[in-house]
Amino acid sequence: MASEIRKQKQTESELQRSCDLLQAVIEAAPVAIMGLDLDGNVQMVWNPAAEKMLGWAAEEVMGRPLPSVPEESRAEFERFRERIGEGQVISGVEVRRQRRDGSPIDYSIWASPLHDAQGRILGNIAVLVDITERKGMQRALATREKEYRTLLENIPDLIVRYDTDLRRIYVNAAWEKASGLFADEVVDVPAAEILSVPRPVNDDYVDKLRQVLETGVPQAFEFSWVNAFGATLLLEYVIVPEYDRSGKIVSVLAVGRDLTERKQAEQDRLANLRFMESMDLVNRAIQGARDLEQMMSDVLAVVLDIFTCDRAALVYPCDPDTATWYAPMERNRPEYPAPLLESGQPVPMEAEVAELFRTFASARGPVRFDPKSGYPLPLAVREKMQGIKSLLGMTLYPKVGSPWLFCVHQCDRSRIWTPSEVRLFQEVGRRLTDSLTSLLTYRNLRVSEERLNQAVHVSQTGIFDHDRVADIIYWSPEQRAIFGIGADEVVTYDQFFQQVHPDDRDFVAETIRRAQDPKGDCQFDLQHRIVRKDGEVRWVMARSRTFFDGEGEVCRAIRTVGAVSDITERMRAEENIAHLAFYDSLTGLANRRLLRDRLGRALVASSRKQLYGALLFIDLDQFKAINDSVGHDYGDLLLKEVSERLRNVLREADTISRPGGDEFVVILAEIGDDPELAAARAKTVSEKILVSLAHRYHLHGKAFEGSASIGVALFRGPENDIDELLKRSDLAMYEAKKAGRGVVRFFDPYMQAAFEKRAVLESDIRKALALGQFALHYQVRIGPDDRVLGAEALLRWSHPGRGLLEPAEFIGVCEESGLIRDIDDWVLGAACGRLKAWEGHASTRDLRISVNVSAGQFRRNDFVERVVGILEKADVDPARLEMEVTEGVFWENYEQAIVKMGALRDLGIGFVLDAFGTGYSSLSHLTRLPLSRVKVDRSFVGCITEEGNDEVVVRTIIAMGRTLGLEVVASGVETRLQYEALKRHGCEHFQGYFFGKPMPVGEFERTYADGGITG
Repeated sequence: MASEIRKQKQTESELQRSCDLLQAVIEAAPVAIMGLDLDGNVQMVWNPAAEKMLGWAAEEVMGRPLPSVPEESRAEFERFRERIGEGQVISGVEVRRQRRDGSPIDYSIWASPLHDAQGRILGNIAVLVDITERKGMQRALATREKEYRTLLENIPDLIVRYDTDLRRIYVNAAWEKASGLFADEVVDVPAAEILSVPRPVNDDYVDKLRQVLETGVPQAFEFSWVNAFGATLLLEYVIVPEYDRSGKIVSVLAVGRDLTERKQAEQDRLANLRFMESMDLVNRAIQGARDLEQMMSDVLAVVLDIFTCDRAALVYPCDPDTATWYAPMERNRPEYPAPLLESGQPVPMEAEVAELFRTFASARGPVRFDPKSGYPLPLAVREKMQGIKSLLGMTLYPKVGSPWLFCVHQCDRSRIWTPSEVRLFQEVGRRLTDSLTSLLTYRNLRVSEERLNQAVHVSQTGIFDHDRVADIIYWSPEQRAIFGIGADEVVTYDQFFQQVHPDDRDFVAETIRRAQDPKGDCQFDLQHRIVRKDGEVRWVMARSRTFFDGEGEVCRAIRTVGAVSDITERMRAEENIAHLAFYDSLTGLANRRLLRDRLGRALVASSRKQLYGALLFIDLDQFKAINDSVGHDYGDLLLKEVSERLRNVLREADTISRPGGDEFVVILAEIGDDPELAAARAKTVSEKILVSLAHRYHLHGKAFEGSASIGVALFRGPENDIDELLKRSDLAMYEAKKAGRGVVRFFDPYMQAAFEKRAVLESDIRKALALGQFALHYQVRIGPDDRVLGAEALLRWSHPGRGLLEPAEFIGVCEESGLIRDIDDWVLGAACGRLKAWEGHASTRDLRISVNVSAGQFRRNDFVERVVGILEKADVDPARLEMEVTEGVFWENYEQAIVKMGALRDLGIGFVLDAFGTGYSSLSHLTRLPLSRVKVDRSFVGCITEEGNDEVVVRTIIAMGRTLGLEVVASGVETRLQYEALKRHGCEHFQGYFFGKPMPVGEFERTYADGGITG
């Protein structure tokens, strides 16, 4: 028993020592150790390392949930607990948490379950190792690797990496772009193979890669490479080895750079340098020559050196069509001596040479004969040229004389002319062409100088010659006479400009500047004014041409020659003609042609300055009445007075025009950048015009009252068409007319729509006249005892789309468009034709037909003659025809109306005054008119059954008619009550729907004629 107790105590002592040892190990451990129960609470163990790592003391966490588990990690922590509860061991799981002070910490977790004596899981022991530093290094390494890859992908150099088998393991984006291949096409492919490339990479390149792999020595070299697009690239490559940590070569890195553009630029630079040096030699030879022959000889000598050829030649003007040429000028090298030829005489041209000339001439540029370009000539020509191995030539076309041939030969050996040589040869030819033009022109001028002087003296044309090199100006005696300068006076350029009219100096200076520009046509042609020394202003016409020497920056004007003529009388005549062409002869204002020109300029200016303008269309009220009543002389005087008043009201910048008749159009320019402000200003000006034109006119002892109607349309820039703008102002003027006299109206879209509708209607009316769509309907007129006395002919239009139309829907358009003349004639003719048809029937031969006569028709000068002509053509009794007129026909010329009515009344035609009681004519005037009847207006008849003013008016009209001996017709009778009331007041003649509506002629005849009418 005692022995067992000793053993037990010994065991407990050993266990205690083990526990103490374990506790000491846990306390001294450098890693965090903690004990957790199954609920995640800290139990028993929380060593100093855990306190240092996480920042919480043991007394703060013991018996509580494990701290530093953020909300987003709760789910992961619960999975750890579940795995521990299932008896699993957790090894090296890396997590990122926060310390107590909020700083981040990375650590790995090892955890094992704790069991009790019965094997049940009580919790776990967890060990946390701080790996924050290692994880930081890994993240930094990943960042650097990402940056490295970004650099490789964006660097312009071509990067390729090969493994030890020389298979590609990486290519960057620059390599993909240059090769035309994608990475997935070439990665893991041997270096000697490139997919889709017309030929493999040079074997030298593969050898260089292998040498670097075997020796470790970097290689640098250049080679040509054809990419997937077929383009040849010149590449510069540097190949270096890549080692692992043990110093073993594990890969090869090739870094390339595309030298194609740089090499090409270098070649172009050298070619341009040679080109410039060569052209400088040619220019020096041309500029240093005294005459044409020296220029040709010196240039050919330079050409021999530039092209290192055997011969160079310039052939004089030739004509292959006439088989003649001139002896050539040719320069040979010393080893090929040949004379310098210039006979100046025509030489017969061999057929082969003519064919050669034609070949050059048809090319219009350099032609090459060499082994590469071939010999595109007939066999006979090639045989003739056996001594020439290569030839480069072209035809020159100076602006003076015939073509020339310029060529270089190679006789002792074949050579291929390079593109740069062809370009240089073409430029030399162009420079030769310009020089030939200048020298030939100068030679021709010298040869013909005397002849020209004689011709100038006869023509009285002044001649000038400005030697710009010596700065000497020659003026012929005729030119001095034109400018009024003495023969002994020295002429200078400044003196000439002093005599140019001040208003023309800028224009003349700019024209001269353009003429002196070698890139232009070098010609000077203009008309301008000069001021002679005696103060007289004259017009001259000057023409000149400037000649140049040199090329490019060394090109200079060497001479200007020209002629001057005095055109003063011609310009004065043209001014008179222009005034007649652009101005109204009566008022001196701009006419329609000048108006359109000024309006176009105003539109352009308003667009450029973004300012509004306005177009005012002015029409004089009652101008026609003045013309007709007192004659055209007074009308002309009135137009002149109106023009003067407009000038006094408007600005000088405003354009006033008279397109014709009594119409005036005014352009107000630049009246504001805001449409409302511009409209207000236009209205203010328009009202001033109306006030000015409304003042009484005193013309040759007679006084006249005046007024006008004004239509206004605003504009700003090219969005307004000239014709459209004139139409808008015209439309606005018509609206002003409708609103009364002395009114201003502005154009608006509704007005435009009405105009377009009116235009369509006008077109339909013209078609209706041509197609016979008009017809007369007849409304019966009843007399005493309800007898049928006749009918009123009423116009109807059978419109194909709108049905039957009454005059109110279209007669206004007829009057405004002038179609009323044709309509009236047709109505009168149709009515007379119906009277003729009724003559043959007893029931209708006594019926009368009345027709309505418009004021416009009645006021025509030939009204009586036209009516008589229609009656004679129809061969009817005039007594059976009546004409219904309104008081409006008498307003403008009462006396003339009485004469016309009297002439027709003498023939037997009766006149009816329609709508009596609604006008304003005096009773004294009406008593003088030769009337047969008066018609009481329907507006009074409609209210006859009601007591009031209308009944009094009707009774008065009936009584007055009886007194004057006139029949009174009541129109618009629609009910029996109206009919009976009118009869009670003594009315015996009636017309209206109560008796019958207007009917087509057939229906009328069947209704009111016994047995009907035929014929």
